[in-house]
Amino acid sequence: MDVDRLRTQEHRFSDHLRKNANRYFDDISENSVSVYLVHRAERHNSQLYEFRLTDRDTSHSVFVKVPFASASVDPGEVTTYSNWDRPRLFPKTDPHLKGLFEYRSLQAIHDHFAQLGDPRFGTIRVLDLLENPYTIIMEKGRDPGFRNFFRKAHRLRPGLLSDRLLNGCRNSGAWLNEFRNLSPPEHCETRHSKAEEVQSILEALIVFALKSGGRRWFSHQFQQRLLVAAESFLPSNLILGMTHTDFAPRNILLGHNGRITVFDSIGHWRAPIYEDLAYFLIRLKVSMPQMMSQGRLFEAATLIKLEKEFLGGYFGHRPIPMAQIRLYECILLLEQWAAMVCRLKASRGVRKIGMRCQVKIGLPYLSHYISRALSEIEA
Repeated sequence: MDVDRLRTQEHRFSDHLRKNANRYFDDISENSVSVYLVHRAERHNSQLYEFRLTDRDTSHSVFVKVPFASASVDPGEVTTYSNWDRPRLFPKTDPHLKGLFEYRSLQAIHDHFAQLGDPRFGTIRVLDLLENPYTIIMEKGRDPGFRNFFRKAHRLRPGLLSDRLLNGCRNSGAWLNEFRNLSPPEHCETRHSKAEEVQSILEALIVFALKSGGRRWFSHQFQQRLLVAAESFLPSNLILGMTHTDFAPRNILLGHNGRITVFDSIGHWRAPIYEDLAYFLIRLKVSMPQMMSQGRLFEAATLIKLEKEFLGGYFGHRPIPMAQIRLYECILLLEQWAAMVCRLKASRGVRKIGMRCQVKIGLPYLSHYISRALSEIEA
């Protein structure tokens, strides 16, 4: 996106915030408010602006999130691995509708969890939705990111596995258990209610992995073993719930006493509950730093404690379906494998060098983790 377009967009948002500040915040006057751009960041699929609204001694920070799929962006300027054909667990959401879906989802999350009044759960207030393209205006959360605390718990800084992080993991599990029963937004669809649907996707992911270098690391019986595990442990009718689809430490804020606030959900799917559970766990246990260090950065005992707290928060005293969760970890990591391979194919220049290093170092570690998870399922 060129400089002129960015400036035009910035002025549009500044003017809108100035005119509507009093509607968003009761303690701000429309006539004396000042609006400042604090920061602008380009994310994978969006532009994120942070503005500060001030009026005398009062100050509020807001985020404005703009999808790339807009009239002001030439689609040819955005080239990602998503242009490459690869097996996926679920289809990508139409980028032109993603802002609308996320607005509805965040509003539903705020209304539900604010009504609970549970001190373990914070919320982010959604302020407005602009059109052409769909753009979300939301209040900035005050708590730091969950990922910041997690990254401090590595083996080079022993003793930093804080109660705040442990409580955050437990509360993340409890939040997810509450979220799965949320009333679906009007755009929500259901997928993978039957085991055979998941098995079909799993087979496609396995074939892709074996064709893209996996034969070097997986045993010759790997495909059969994983498919047999899916057939043995997935019930014919899967337990469904609202699915976040990106439930990871990067999308969680962690406050005092482990209070967590979750964002970045578009509420597009009702899907098997194991999916979000497994996704959170692999983002803890198979994070990029852990993968690039070949599993040496975080001690196994630390990761086991965090997993135990998270699953305890979700299931309470109910039995934990570990075989199904581990199976979904394998599925999600095979999808990550496919994504890494396609990113490498689509990348250019210096980025291609970095992606080549990630693939060369990361794929052997992914294969090791998947094989270990499969052995655990079989045991």
